[in-house]
Amino acid sequence: MSLEEKYSRVANTYSYSIQANQSDDNYDDIGSFRITIPPFPFKENQASQVGIFTLESFYITGQTEADYVSNGAGGLPANGDYDASGFFLEINGLGVRPQLYTTGLSSNIRSNKIFPIINEYGQRRRAGDSSHISSRVVCGGESGKEVVCSNPSGSVLHVKVYSMNTGEKLTSTTLDAIINFKIEMLPTEISNGM
Repeated sequence: MSLEEKYSRVANTYSYSIQANQSDDNYDDIGSFRITIPPFPFKENQASQVGIFTLESFYITGQTEADYVSNGAGGLPANGDYDASGFFLEINGLGVRPQLYTTGLSSNIRSNKIFPIINEYGQRRRAGDSSHISSRVVCGGESGKEVVCSNPSGSVLHVKVYSMNTGEKLTSTTLDAIINFKIEMLPTEISNGM
């Protein structure tokens, strides 16, 4: 890649790190949060019709011995002694091209807006009523999955988070969720020709 090509890619890429409790409205818990993507500052990105969305990572932070995302109903600690195995992230508001296929939340493979995140280092949290471990303050993982999307400038991004164990939306409001992603807007001459 030439320096000019690298500059073009970096100049057309916007990175986001969104915390659930920094939501735009009352949708501010780890199972459902929304944020408005601000307008792009540069004319060439405003005119672009197509971008590449990359989900970089998703994490739940602030876990303690007593407050963590479990493998039980709603992800609540009282409902399971183990960490959640992973999460399904449903991301709405991007105009994602139907290229993601998963059985997440369904028994049939289908195209949808759901990204799987494996909780690679999940552990046993409790044994009955007693604490078993207490060193994990975060759970979640990295993704790197790329999909084509429409220009999301000014769109409301709505993220819903489901347990990979039960398929239920997470319900805890005392923990925090952080999603990291980037959007690379394609140059107008490419996006208009697609």
